[in-house]
Amino acid sequence: MAYDPPTDRLTGVATISATATQNLSRFNLDFVGLTVRSIKVNGRAASWSRTDHELMVTPRHGLPKGHRFTTGQFDTHRYRTDDGLWMYDALDPDLFDEAVDPGDPASATFGGIAQGSFARQDEILNFLERRFSRYPFSTGGGIIDDYDNIAVYFRGAMAVHTLRQEVGDRDFFRILHAWTTRRAGGNGTIPQFIRLAEQISGEQLDDLFQAWLFTGSKPALEAAAAARASASPPAPSMELMRR
Repeated sequence: MAYDPPTDRLTGVATISATATQNLSRFNLDFVGLTVRSIKVNGRAASWSRTDHELMVTPRHGLPKGHRFTTGQFDTHRYRTDDGLWMYDALDPDLFDEAVDPGDPASATFGGIAQGSFARQDEILNFLERRFSRYPFSTGGGIIDDYDNIAVYFRGAMAVHTLRQEVGDRDFFRILHAWTTRRAGGNGTIPQFIRLAEQISGEQLDDLFQAWLFTGSKPALEAAAAARASASPPAPSMELMRR
């Protein structure tokens, strides 16, 4: 990486090493923000296109199953907040002060959400380490995205939250621990996760996952734990996700 203080420009090369688990004519990477200048696969220029959240890379030649390859390059812009946090934004540093919901005068800003999240990062990582195992990296981070695309991140998180409400804490954390232990260093599919959740909980969960993962509209937030919480005072309502 190289940083130029007068322009506040950070330029760097991100290199990713991977192994094809099937024959690939192209591959996709989760990718938000930043400015991509060029991409190479195994040292040769590759064509590419992108959406708000995906980078689609087409190497000059297909990658056979089992083939190991390297790829990646980007540059970006960074700036320091008043609290001393480094924020990275390839689009516009003013996003830091932009309201999450422009129609709501009381809406939080993207920067406010980021700072709040980072302020609790030690607490979050400590909680996850108690539930799973030692955090494997030396730093943490996060993604702040524009409001139109927020469902991309919230939908999966809310699906997992709804699973916790449905099966209860005991089985929920057994599911997560089994999944992360068995899949460590690898990957898994949604059907495999559903089968594991049903096996451990002893419940049939097709309707839950169908609603939260495979329908186009936002599911109603019916708390599976409503009966258990009926004796408690009602919690303040919150809009957890927008479509």
